[in-house]
Amino acid sequence: MRIDLYIFHGKSTIRGLQYAMDNMLELLASGTTVEELLKDYPDSEKEAFLAYLPYIGHCPSFIPVLTGCLKKIRKQLVYILALVLGLWSCNSPITEKKKDKVTASKTQTLSAEKEQEKMPKVDNPTYDQIFLNGFSDYNEPYTLRNNFIITGQDTTLFPEDLPINRKTTFKGVEDSKSFLLTVTRTNLTNLAYTFELADKSKKTLETKSGKAVLSSMFFLASETDEDSETGDSYGSSEYWDKTNDCWLSIRIGVGLDDNGKQRAMLTYGCEDKNKQTLSLDECPTLRTE
Repeated sequence: MRIDLYIFHGKSTIRGLQYAMDNMLELLASGTTVEELLKDYPDSEKEAFLAYLPYIGHCPSFIPVLTGCLKKIRKQLVYILALVLGLWSCNSPITEKKKDKVTASKTQTLSAEKEQEKMPKVDNPTYDQIFLNGFSDYNEPYTLRNNFIITGQDTTLFPEDLPINRKTTFKGVEDSKSFLLTVTRTNLTNLAYTFELADKSKKTLETKSGKAVLSSMFFLASETDEDSETGDSYGSSEYWDKTNDCWLSIRIGVGLDDNGKQRAMLTYGCEDKNKQTLSLDECPTLRTE
């Protein structure tokens, strides 16, 4: 194991790779075996995963791991019982028709298991279908596991700057106009948002609300924005609301500014400029209070 401030924010990892120790413990706690982990992390070694086992008894994941082990044992007992019953049935009178029926049933089960192996692994149903559809043109293998995605030798966490199910408000002022954005992260990929543009007398000029979905290719690289107040560049995660050939982009800054505030940027456009009902050309960098 190794700790590097530039890998996973200083969390313990496997030999400097982007495999965080707490993620590994979480997978072991859910009942995942070392052999299954080796399939998902082919660049690692069995000894590297076994190195985590002494820590299980010292972390909150111990009980889930024990539960997972019991589940595994129970599954093996079921297989043993099925084998015993199968041997017993072989000694009992049985017609050729019943034998064919049993064989066909086993063949269908094996076929179904193979089909499931081909499908992307999704351990948590908290991904919007629009997000999943975005992988249709991505030709590399990938695996979704709870709050991270595995692509090749890389493991990338989903954006965590906004807590799930907590409302966050961003504000900004430019040329006597006030910009107000309120977002709630409803799952790993979605933002429910409302936006309001008002003049200096607080009269509402424009409003928009809806659902914005995380860019499917977020794991390739973060977006880069420039702070309209300081001129500093910072990384951001992009969410899209695309309707009727128009699009609204909400970019949530990664981390905080020098004053401990979160940042957000908005852009809006349409394929047909005549359909564009919202003007955000003067929108500054928005900040939390």
